[in-house]
Amino acid sequence: MDETAPQAIQALLEQLRQEFLEELPTRIDTIERLILAPGADENELCRQVHSLKGLGGTHGIDILSFACHQFEEALAATEGSAPEARRDTLLAHVDILRRIQSLGGQADRQAEAVRQALRNLRESGRGRRTEILLVEPSAAMAALLQERLGSLPVRIDVTDDGLAALELYLHRRHDIVITAGEPRRLHGPALIAAIRQMRDPALCLLITADATISKAASGGADHVLQRDRELPDRLGYLISRHIEAVSPIPSGP
Repeated sequence: MDETAPQAIQALLEQLRQEFLEELPTRIDTIERLILAPGADENELCRQVHSLKGLGGTHGIDILSFACHQFEEALAATEGSAPEARRDTLLAHVDILRRIQSLGGQADRQAEAVRQALRNLRESGRGRRTEILLVEPSAAMAALLQERLGSLPVRIDVTDDGLAALELYLHRRHDIVITAGEPRRLHGPALIAAIRQMRDPALCLLITADATISKAASGGADHVLQRDRELPDRLGYLISRHIEAVSPIPSGP
């Protein structure tokens, strides 16, 4: 037997795996389009998710198969639910598929973090994502905070403009508003003060370098977080605890 045959087979399998990883974004885009399309083809959506689950197993990306399995459960569990709530649940699963896709060949090395994100998704209002408005003038800090919150069942709108943030909030009524002290056009405390005047205001968090700021000076923020290197972890912990507090208790495992 040719001793090079096993190496050739392994090389072929690796090539097929790489080709699958390259086409994965397109497959996820297709699933997202099916969810968002009016009068969506439910059978085709189920077929696409099931096919992706099988391909994940074929190419040794077990965490992708695991995520698709939970996606299939969500498709069945939300059948007959309010259309908007169901859409949010399914799009939350798409977000996790995109996270797996972004990890590429390292996906299974990050499997536990993805599994935790899936558990959070399952336990948080049957997949409803907490809506967060992040108002941060530093693109680097905004990216860092988004990365830290990425494992939680959240959807994040980001802007560096306080006035634009107020307009966004009026349109979407986010669950949580996180603002820096001095975004463009409208400062953080003024933004928080405006939101606090509305009915059922969001949880408001102010990020500032001044740890001694008073509640009045913060615009009435629910929490004031100091801008330092511990900020991402403190924010992640606070948001996680808030989601746990407002989520319904799961009825079973």
